[in-house]
Amino acid sequence: MTQKRNQSDITAPELAVPGVYSLNNSRVALQSSTFQSERRINSLYATAQMGWNRYLFLDLSGRNDWSSTLPEKNNSYFYYSSNLSLVLSEMLDLNPSGPLSFAKLRLGYAQVGNDTDPYQLQAVYNAQTAVQGLPSFSETSQIPNSDLKPEISKSFETGFDLRFLRNRLGLDVTYYNTNSENQILGVALSNTTGYGARLINAGLINNQGVEVMLHLVPVRTGNGFEWNTDINWAKNYSEVKELFTDPVSGQEITNYIMANRYITVEARVGEQMGDMYGIGYQRVSSDPNSPYYDPSGQNVGKVVYGNNGKPIPTTERIKLGNYNPDWLMGINNNFTFKGFNLGVLFDFRIGGELYSHTQTVGREGGMIIETLEGRANGYDLSLEGNGVIGEGVVPQYDTDGNITRLAGQRREIVGTRMALDHHPRTSCTGKHGL
Repeated sequence: MTQKRNQSDITAPELAVPGVYSLNNSRVALQSSTFQSERRINSLYATAQMGWNRYLFLDLSGRNDWSSTLPEKNNSYFYYSSNLSLVLSEMLDLNPSGPLSFAKLRLGYAQVGNDTDPYQLQAVYNAQTAVQGLPSFSETSQIPNSDLKPEISKSFETGFDLRFLRNRLGLDVTYYNTNSENQILGVALSNTTGYGARLINAGLINNQGVEVMLHLVPVRTGNGFEWNTDINWAKNYSEVKELFTDPVSGQEITNYIMANRYITVEARVGEQMGDMYGIGYQRVSSDPNSPYYDPSGQNVGKVVYGNNGKPIPTTERIKLGNYNPDWLMGINNNFTFKGFNLGVLFDFRIGGELYSHTQTVGREGGMIIETLEGRANGYDLSLEGNGVIGEGVVPQYDTDGNITRLAGQRREIVGTRMALDHHPRTSCTGKHGL
C-alpha cells in the first residue's frame, strides 16, 4: 500500500474590503505553503480456524508489516491474535427449548502494531512563502529520532454469553486488559534549544474495564408485534504506568502535557489518563505538613480565604478533575409490527468533569446571572443585600506572619464566614476552579 499526499495552500491574511472573500482582495502579500509526502506499507496476513466436535473453536491470525516511516532495523513488526471459545450448551447437549438456551465461554489475546507519519527519522525542510521571488525553506521545529520503534498494544479479553428462555433473555459480560507501549510522542523542549519538541518512544498505558450487555424481549405476540431491548453498560479505567527514561543519562519523564489551554491535560505516572491540572484554591488539609492543617478534622476540604475576603490560590498546579466518565450506558428499544420498525435510544454518560472557559469569562465580566448575587444595589458593602458570604475558613496570623497555634499549642484553623467584595471582575469560584 502506498499513500501519497500533495497539498498546496494560498491564503489572504487580511482583507482590504470586509466580507469580500477573494485572493484578489488581500490587503497584504499572499501567503503560500506546500507539503508533499509518500508512505509505503507492505504486509503479509494469515488466518486459521479450527473446531472440534461443534463446541470448541480456535481462531488464529498473524500479520507482519514493513513500513517506510520507521528505520530499517525496526521497520518490520509482527502482531497476532488468538481466540478460544467453548460452547457449553453444545458440550453438555442442553435442550435449546429449556431454561438455558445457549452458553459460551471465550478467551482471547491480541496484539496490534502501528507506525508513524513520514519524515520523522531525519531533519527535513518545510517550504515557506517565497522571499523576493526566491523559494524559502525552514527547518522543522521537532528533533527527529532515527531509532524509532513501532507502537504495540497487547490486549487480553475474557467473557461469557448466556441466553435463556429461547433467547428472550440474554447476558453478555466481557473483561478486558490492554497495555499500550512504545507510543511515539513529541516531548516539549525549552526554547533555548532552538526546537519545540523531541520525538521519542515512551509510555506504558494500561486500560482495563468491564462491558455488560443485557438483551430482553419483554413482549412477543402472535400477531407479529415484538419489543426488543438491549442495555449496554461499560466502565473503563486508564492508568499511566511508565513514561520515559533516557537510556544515556537515566533522566526520567514523569508527566507529559497532552493539551495546554487555560488548563492542562497531563499524563502523570501512577495517575489516570485524562486528568486536568490548573491553579485552584487552597483548602484545609489533614496533612500535618500543610500550612493549613486542621488537627480537629472538622474543616478539612473547606476553601481558605484571605483577610481581603478572596480565596487564596494554590502556588502549584493541582489536579482539578478528570474528563473521563465513571461509566457509560445505552438503552436501545426496537418495536416491530408487520414490517414497521421503531427505534428509541437512550444514551448515558455519568461522571467526569468539564472545564468551561465561557463560564469563566462570564463570571469575570459579570455577564451571567449568578454574578448578580451580592450586587443588586451596587458595590457598597455597607448597604443591605450587597456582598457575598464565602463558605470557608480564615487563618489567624501572629505578628510574625505565622498561623497562630490554638488548642494546646497545636496549629488550628478557625472556621468563619466572611463578607466578600463581589466586583464584576472578581469570581468567587476562581478562574480554574472546578
